[in-house]
Amino acid sequence: MKQTNFFLLIFFLAGFISKISAQTYNMDNATDSTCSGTFYDSGGNTGNYANSESKTMTFYSDNGNRISFNFQSFSLYGDGYDYLEIYDGSSTSSPLLGKYYYTSSPGIITSTGNCLTFYFYSSSSNTGSGWSANISCTTPVLPQYTMNSGVVSTCEGVFYDNGGPTANYPNSENRTMSFVSDNSQYLIFTFTHFDIETQDTLYIYDGY
Repeated sequence: MKQTNFFLLIFFLAGFISKISAQTYNMDNATDSTCSGTFYDSGGNTGNYANSESKTMTFYSDNGNRISFNFQSFSLYGDGYDYLEIYDGSSTSSPLLGKYYYTSSPGIITSTGNCLTFYFYSSSSNTGSGWSANISCTTPVLPQYTMNSGVVSTCEGVFYDNGGPTANYPNSENRTMSFVSDNSQYLIFTFTHFDIETQDTLYIYDGY
């Protein structure tokens, strides 16, 4: 009986170790679904990334919630020669959260939806040690609102123009949209991106 238990224990440990190793992700042209593990540059946890890289990698949460990356280290060659771009969505057409060079670490990056996309570029000369980031999943995805005529009662979410997160707004718009706090507290809008034509105007009023 003791010998049988011993072999069962070895089998269980082997499966557990295999599961842990599967939660290491190196930068590549790929799509993965996870809520845990460590994300590295293409050199992994011990080597540098390679020259002349151009790779896009998308991560989805495996439970449908928001996905978060906590960068523990970050070091790229040069000040702008190599860079990492992070997009809030499933492709590089999604809103750009940031472009990171040299040792300007992204810190903690969390999606508004259930996925993030990373694009990495390296030049043809010299490399750096790259990065490591811990992966986790957090709260449910934030609701999305696009510019439209009407009234919305909420205290959280992401507000886009009428083109949504990936498209331009259309011509000849004339819309009024009001947001009302659903808990009687102040509403705060933090604009992370703003790009409209010089003849177009967004008015913001304190009330409705």
